[in-house]
Formats: sequence, structure tokens, C-alpha cells
Amino acid sequence: MHYGASSASHNNKPTMVANDTRYQESMGSQILSFIDKSMINDHYNCKAKCPKATSAKCQNGGFPHPRKCSECICPSGYGGALCDQRVSSKCPECKCPPQTHLFFKPTGCGQTLKAKESKQFLIDKLGFPSGVRDEFAFCNHWIEAPEGKKIEIKINSISHGYAHDGCILGGVEIKTSEDQTRTGYRFCSPNDRNTVLVSASNRVPIITFNRSGQHQIILEYKIVP
Repeated sequence: MHYGASSASHNNKPTMVANDTRYQESMGSQILSFIDKSMINDHYNCKAKCPKATSAKCQNGGFPHPRKCSECICPSGYGGALCDQRVSSKCPECKCPPQTHLFFKPTGCGQTLKAKESKQFLIDKLGFPSGVRDEFAFCNHWIEAPEGKKIEIKINSISHGYAHDGCILGGVEIKTSEDQTRTGYRFCSPNDRNTVLVSASNRVPIITFNRSGQHQIILEYKIVP
């Protein structure tokens, strides 16, 4: 949890600059991070409720759920009992008016995509035409490449109207770090066009999120050596 990059600014210029400037738009997010959850469970000693020998062997940095040690609490983009599966969806209520169903992605949104050496596109539309909602809707994708290969992600376009500190209305999270417990880089401004990221491994979770209107995000991806 953090203030936004321009909080308390008198001229809309940044009052804080991230050491890794690609995290600049992530500061001020209203989405609880996995590391926040892990630290809270450490603080209250909740993790001690799950004996290591008999609890779930969580992958990708997850940890056993203190109330159900056979299952894991997972970093963003990962799900399943052991954090080894793509999250099919994270729609808090999914109680959208019937007339909006053409715009709102249903349960199970997201896909696993196979990168090639030639450029491909991920086009993601999320949300529905209405005002600001209390809860975020999420859509989870994985982009994968053969073992030993890396993936280049390039932002092609992001809808206008979402460029706020912390991407508090919507955006995209791109997880290229070797440490998958860390929140990915979040982007929500049209000015992020042509930003290029290269993965540390052969998998990149992509999480889109929205709680205002409908946005479209287009990413380019391909295998790099």
C-alpha cells in the first residue's frame, strides 16, 4: 500500500520517483499486493498454523492458506491449489445488468497464448459502459515460450481516461520479473505506448483490471533469444 507518485503535488509533477521507473504508475494502487498479504500473515504468525511437512507445496512463491493448509495463497496471475495454474477469472461479484453482458467479460476470461518468433497481438477489452464501480474485474492471461526462451512484450495501445496514479480505474499488469511474488509493472496511460519489457523466464502473466467503463489494451509479443 502506498501513496500515488504525485500525491500532495502542487503542479501535478511527481513527488516520488520509483527506483525502477517502470513502477511509477504502480504507486498508489488500490489493489492489495501478494507481498502485503504475505507480510500480514507473517506479522500475525498465521503461516505457523500450517506445518511444512504436511501442508501444500506451493509453487511460484505462494504459501499455504492458514485456514486450509492443503491449498495455497498465490501471487497475482497464478491460481489452483498449488499456484501452478492460470487464474481463470477474478470477478468479485459478476452481478452486471443483463444488457451489459456483451461488454463485461464472463467467468473464465483470459487465455494461455504461445509466443512465436514473429510478432503477435493480445487484444483485451474489459468492463462495461457505466460509471465507476466499487470492485475491480480482472482478466488473466499467460504468454508462454519454449523452455530457455524469453518473451518481449510491447505496449501497442491503452484506452484514454485511465491515466491516474496507481491505475486506480483500470490498466494492465505485466509480470516479467524473475521473482513472481512481486507485483508486475502496471500501466494505464496512452503515453505508455511503445514501452518494451523482456521477461526473465519463458512465461509472462498478464493481468488486466477495470472498475470504470470499458477499456481496451493491445499488446505485441514475440520470442527473443
